[in-house]
Amino acid sequence: GKMTKVQWQSPQSLGLDGGELMPWFQHGPSPEMPGDQRADDGKSLCFDSAPLPKTVEILGTPAASLELAVDQPTAFVCVRLCDVAPDGASTRVSYGIFNLTHINGAEKPQRLVPGKRYRVRVPLIDCAYSFRKGHRIRVAVSTTYWPLIWPSPEPVTLTLYTGKSTLELPVRPPRKEDAQIRFKPAEAAAPFKRTALAPGGRNRVVHTDMGKNETVVEVSDSSGRGRYDDIDLVAEARSTERYRIVENDPLSCEAEVTWTWLFERAGWNIRTEMCTKVVCDKRDFIVTARLEAFENEQRVFERDFAERIRRYGN
Repeated sequence: GKMTKVQWQSPQSLGLDGGELMPWFQHGPSPEMPGDQRADDGKSLCFDSAPLPKTVEILGTPAASLELAVDQPTAFVCVRLCDVAPDGASTRVSYGIFNLTHINGAEKPQRLVPGKRYRVRVPLIDCAYSFRKGHRIRVAVSTTYWPLIWPSPEPVTLTLYTGKSTLELPVRPPRKEDAQIRFKPAEAAAPFKRTALAPGGRNRVVHTDMGKNETVVEVSDSSGRGRYDDIDLVAEARSTERYRIVENDPLSCEAEVTWTWLFERAGWNIRTEMCTKVVCDKRDFIVTARLEAFENEQRVFERDFAERIRRYGN
């Protein structure tokens, strides 16, 4: 295509509909999965196909090859592949995040030259998906994806050379022989015998303070309280995650995670409590943490941690 370029600066709060990194802890339906992508799409540079004349099925690794420049020595690029329904709803099919300072390998991050054109291939997460006839395929490009990735130290303006940028899709048309494929039943060990004593659950709440231009994401999780009957052990785990950012100020980013584990038998109970907090400046991540352990409600151990970790292109 002809050579056109577009410039874009992603808001710091882009990514609120990204869901959890690893949606493993689902206790039934939960807000861990990515939601409708329209709000994130609206903050991204989006490229849509025409409505598909026929269904397109993919299986494998989609990839975006981008020709781009940035105005900062440290930057990320995030590429999301979305399925846009005729009513406008946008579903995330896959995504990939590339730290541009890793352009010559992750072993030795190198500072970028502002304004210099780079070519980068961003593989997205492997997937299998069917884009239905009449839907559109969307590619959404951004330089932020919070709170999934920590923001670069300065807001980044991206220049994308669209005529030189392409999307590769691993198209796999249906085959007649697919009807013959039979999978054996999955094998697994028998589950523990467990008596549920109290239900668990998970929640994700986003607070937006329009006056301070601040966004806070809070994720709370409880495994519920259960007894493993064969060994007469009662166990429970609870956690909270809290992420905070102020628009236009990536150095305001904070993350705080707490975990509590409890184990009990007749006449005996133990509990550990952990709190980890990460803040940053331009050069370092600043990590503080506290661990406490209790036996029968008496504190038997405590330890505080404090470290500074160089950012090295992050």
